[in-house]
Amino acid sequence: MDMLKLDINQCPDEYYVPNAFKDTHKCDKRNSWCVPILGRGFESGGYKCECKQGYEYPFEDLITYYDGQLLEAEFLNLVDNNETRFNMFKCRLAGTNGIHCNLFLVIFSVLLLILREFE
Repeated sequence: MDMLKLDINQCPDEYYVPNAFKDTHKCDKRNSWCVPILGRGFESGGYKCECKQGYEYPFEDLITYYDGQLLEAEFLNLVDNNETRFNMFKCRLAGTNGIHCNLFLVIFSVLLLILREFE
């Protein structure tokens, strides 16, 4: 059997499943999970990082996940002490880009409450 045609599964699995590469993915475990991509052969990065519920992919792309090969390449840059974008590949809290405290609304709400007290 040609070893280069075997897929590496770096995603987490049950403790009893024999896999030397288990849980070696580079997904941020706090806000994303690892999904294996079959057919990439005996190379690292055969997975994608999808955002967990409550988190979202922060870029406006046609894809909504981080590719494992890109994460592995950026991690090597980090290890080699080269310029890297590794810390950029994280899902953000969903809806946070639309939450802003508007000073006008706060003052207006307080004035309405005060006027209600005088009625």
